[in-house]
Amino acid sequence: MPDQDMPTVPFDASHRRPRHPFWFWLTGFGSGVCFLITVWILHEISLPPLLTVAISLGLGGLVTLVVLRMSGNGATWTDCHRLAPAGGPLGLLIALAPMQELDPERLDDTSGMTLVGLGAIVFLIWLWRRVRRGARPPVARVEVTSARES
Repeated sequence: MPDQDMPTVPFDASHRRPRHPFWFWLTGFGSGVCFLITVWILHEISLPPLLTVAISLGLGGLVTLVVLRMSGNGATWTDCHRLAPAGGPLGLLIALAPMQELDPERLDDTSGMTLVGLGAIVFLIWLWRRVRRGARPPVARVEVTSARES
């Protein structure tokens, strides 16, 4: 049987224009919501821990495939596109900060959570503007051949 190499990328590199960074942010936000549901709600219904871990890993794989698909397998996305999926879950945590501070059922002292959330918003806006100003164009893919093949 001939030695066949496994593909290193799940999708062919696409040089079409990638989706707007908002869609990458929304994907990250949605994955954060799904992760919190997996960790909090599935725990409450006494799902076996290994099944919860498998669902979390499957969610991570699905998000990876979606981001790769939207970015043309990473061939066409810019630094703004790279920042957006990380900002999505942070946006969810920022939105939850005031709710945690105002929760009267909490036993620990959560005063200042809203200020931390506001600080995170300021930081993300600052980082977004900085990345947008210095955004590099997509990196051209180069095929690498080993010395044995040449």
